[in-house]
Amino acid sequence: MSRGPVTSGPEPTIGHAGPSGARVRFRSWGQHEGAPWVVLIQGLGLSGKFWFEQPARLVRAGYRVVTLDNRGTGESDPVTGPFRLRAYADDVARVMDAAGADRGYVVGISMGGMIAQHVAIRHGARLDGLVLLATTPGLPHGRLTSPTAIAKLASLPFVRDGGRTAASLLLSRRDLPRAKELLAPFAPAFAEHPIRPRTFFLQLGAIAAHSTAARLRRVQVPAVVVAGSDDVLVPPAASRALAAALPNAHFELLPDVGHAIPTAAPDVVERALARLRG
Repeated sequence: MSRGPVTSGPEPTIGHAGPSGARVRFRSWGQHEGAPWVVLIQGLGLSGKFWFEQPARLVRAGYRVVTLDNRGTGESDPVTGPFRLRAYADDVARVMDAAGADRGYVVGISMGGMIAQHVAIRHGARLDGLVLLATTPGLPHGRLTSPTAIAKLASLPFVRDGGRTAASLLLSRRDLPRAKELLAPFAPAFAEHPIRPRTFFLQLGAIAAHSTAARLRRVQVPAVVVAGSDDVLVPPAASRALAAALPNAHFELLPDVGHAIPTAAPDVVERALARLRG
């Protein structure tokens, strides 16, 4: 492993994990022996870089942190064909191995929350808890995104409209006037780790096949499920159905918040982890 710079906060250790020579890039922060691990999983088309200042916040709160570039994003190897999200969940377990995280809390947003569900199903003995943001158990229990939102989402890898389409999908109506300020970190992250259209549509296919509610009933780890009341990509009812499917889950609905929950509520992950730790 090598040391790599970040824009602010502590420097991460950078490494890779993966089967058959494939490289899944990860970054880990925090050197406090015995501190709990937190694994952060991003959503559709996005690398771990899009957690922005979240790792630094968590390190200051006393955690060790791992982020990863889902295969096909950032500095990880490309995806080569159709796949299921359980393959990404197995990548998460391999990243935990490589980072030295025997167990920990897994935090996922949107598609990352779907991956986190599969981690709980396939590798549940390694989890201390789940934080699931703006996500769904999939059909038939989770409501579908509106056709308008799906069309906008599918256009994202191709539009060049100054971020207006992204803002309309990520932010609530209340926050749209502040879109330039709130989404400012996204532009440099996209410049370094742009969305790859092939990855984007293969991930969309994996999301369409995602359905976990029946299997989640066997997941015993505690969970916090958080939804934004104004989320146009994952209707809050879908997140509520996700919480109902988990035997030990707390559901929180944030008023006037859209899909990009940590952007509108920067302390949401810390608060959820504090609840899990009791």
